[in-house]
Amino acid sequence: MCRFLETIRVEAGQPLHLEFHQARVLATAAAYGWRPLELCETVAEILRGDVCPGATHTPGATHTPGATHTPGGTHTPGGCGRQKLRILYQLSANGPTVLQHELLPYHIRPVRSLVCIEAGALRYDLKFADRSKLEQLQPAAKDTEPLFLRHGYLTDSRYANLVLREAGGRLMTPQHPLLEGTARARLLAAGLLHTAPIHLRDLPDFQSICLINAMLDIGDCQLPISAIRHYPGAQQLETSAGP
Repeated sequence: MCRFLETIRVEAGQPLHLEFHQARVLATAAAYGWRPLELCETVAEILRGDVCPGATHTPGATHTPGATHTPGGTHTPGGCGRQKLRILYQLSANGPTVLQHELLPYHIRPVRSLVCIEAGALRYDLKFADRSKLEQLQPAAKDTEPLFLRHGYLTDSRYANLVLREAGGRLMTPQHPLLEGTARARLLAAGLLHTAPIHLRDLPDFQSICLINAMLDIGDCQLPISAIRHYPGAQQLETSAGP
């Protein structure tokens, strides 16, 4: 059996872009040949007591059709802003099981720099609950995130896909991320994002870099290319960026 996560953005009591999360859940189950979690029904039942405004929630077990459920969810009732619904679930030959869920207010954490780290054989092609190998590579500074590379090519950050803006405004994302996130999939489907292999040597061709995920839109966490540290040419960019 394996444990996985889904993190879903909720605004005014409504989950956003569930079709892309369901697609990932289906792909995850297919990789193991097991029955998938019916995410839309699961989310609807979790949120039933948390509709904005003035929502209330009675703690306890929530039945998920087609899955078993372990009691014990954390909810912040009545939230009307951006909220984060985190679902921990398990897949096995016996079917999917929701192990835990929590719905909490979401606050964008400031990121001021990215540090290049070679990912090597690191694998995170499915949204596994075990993120220990990713967390071990987190820089000590709280406002710094790793930028994972594979043979010099950009892949992902620790919790987000990457979007780089060209001088002409075109938005690019690495062709081979560690994890194909739902926001990345949605923007590609809408034709707003384009894929390409992006090497460290290509960075001077871009103006800025954004971190995107289910909770972060383009522009929510945007940095100049000069904020990327520890790669050839970084010093020149920092110098040319000026005060």
